[in-house]
Amino acid sequence: NASWAGPQRGHPWWLVWSSIEASVWAMVLISYMCLPQGRSALSRGFAMLAGDVGKISFSAYLLHASVIFVLYELFAGFQFTQIFYINMLLAFSLVFMLTVLLSTLSYFCIEKPFLVKRKRYINN
Repeated sequence: NASWAGPQRGHPWWLVWSSIEASVWAMVLISYMCLPQGRSALSRGFAMLAGDVGKISFSAYLLHASVIFVLYELFAGFQFTQIFYINMLLAFSLVFMLTVLLSTLSYFCIEKPFLVKRKRYINN
């Protein structure tokens, strides 16, 4: 697959799905860059959110595949509803929430203590 959430290989949309997905992410980034910096509550809130997400991004990168694999092994064949897209949305939400939770725990329990030690080591 071109994307986990995209159409299956061989489907006509499969050929353009990665371009559509990339275009959506480009629009998100361009929209953020067009916000008046520091003036609106929206831009300050988005900047704080982006900073917090940035802290856990490496852990999320390392852990998301494991979360997907474990959930797939536990719930293979399980359907929340009879509607495919709702099942996919619910599965994505579950993967997202567990990845954020585990990544946050990993950041505060593993990464942050080592970052503090690194600063002390470099300063000495």
